[in-house]
Amino acid sequence: MVRKYEITNPQYASESSASSIPKNVTLHVGGQSLDHFSKCTERTTDIRTLENVPGKKVLNECYIDLTLSKLRELDSDREAQDRYILSRSKFLDRGMINIVVIKLRLEEGDALDEMDYGYLNSLLSWGRNDIYLMPILDFGKSIDRNYRISTYETFVTRMLDMKDSWMDNNINIGMSVPDFVPRRYIDSLFNFYNDCGATFIGVDFNNKRMDKPSEVTGTILNHFARIGEEKTFLYGINVKPYKRGNDTSAWDIYLTHGSFNAIGPTHTKAHAISAPENWDNLGRIFDESNVSYQRVDDSHRDSFINWVEERYGTRLDVDFKRNEKGLYTYLKRYNFERTNVVLGEFSDAIRNNDSDFVKMMRGHIPEEMRNINIMEERTGRRSRMRL
Repeated sequence: MVRKYEITNPQYASESSASSIPKNVTLHVGGQSLDHFSKCTERTTDIRTLENVPGKKVLNECYIDLTLSKLRELDSDREAQDRYILSRSKFLDRGMINIVVIKLRLEEGDALDEMDYGYLNSLLSWGRNDIYLMPILDFGKSIDRNYRISTYETFVTRMLDMKDSWMDNNINIGMSVPDFVPRRYIDSLFNFYNDCGATFIGVDFNNKRMDKPSEVTGTILNHFARIGEEKTFLYGINVKPYKRGNDTSAWDIYLTHGSFNAIGPTHTKAHAISAPENWDNLGRIFDESNVSYQRVDDSHRDSFINWVEERYGTRLDVDFKRNEKGLYTYLKRYNFERTNVVLGEFSDAIRNNDSDFVKMMRGHIPEEMRNINIMEERTGRRSRMRL
């Protein structure tokens, strides 16, 4: 059931800079706690990989992507609702902090009624959800930005007005920031949560990278800096881990330099893709040694084959075409485990003032981001760097 969350023990990395502000905190909810950076669970995550991440815990994401018609369909069949939710997360009973993330897609002409608002609050008060995170709205491309913002204002107001009918009115709220919200509007968005104590913030990257950190992220950090609040938990939703290319920086890990504490997996619409024909185009593999995603060359292939054998007792063949289907699932699990290992080590380094590890992590910030001031203040059309 939804409970009041608490955030404690904020610790900043030694020698933080304008381009890197890592902050480790402990998130407490209902007797459970999470005290390290984490890459959230995804639908391919399994017990064998989860058991090898720090503390055997991460933020357990249950991502529900709905159209308005699907929302109403589930409202009319609660057994179908439970099946639908459970199919999107396998670890709702394993002692982790669970968070239901709802993305509601609206097309031109869609309008929510009182029953819809009630049902959304019902979903968020579901017995296995721990944190009330305001749902994210997503609009069809034909809907202009001003309409999106005004609709979202109404949506947040109605949701908060109805919340107390479904759960304890002392529950603090997690604020969501949809990707269509411009920087100038962030402070106004915070005003809706003045009575809710929102220090847990979910930012929807909508399958994009944090390549303009001073826009939304910097505005959020500046808001909390102005009010003197350090006990915050930032959660990146639908984060693109890397950009296309041969070898690429770990853009998901980069979020920690913007004071993010949890990183959600990518969620894309199902589409037909060509089956990989060799190791080179299987997908990118996470390389811990330089905190990057790389093509599966011979060295990475051999490490990956050994890892699969250690975890699952299955020996893959060096000849790509002689393997059964499922290699990509193994790769997703490998990346989940190894990114969480590095994130756990980063948290430990912050707690222990290990400046060498912190410098190493800072050295792997994407090259184009190394001179970016995350908390840059902007006025008019020109930017002003705070030195």
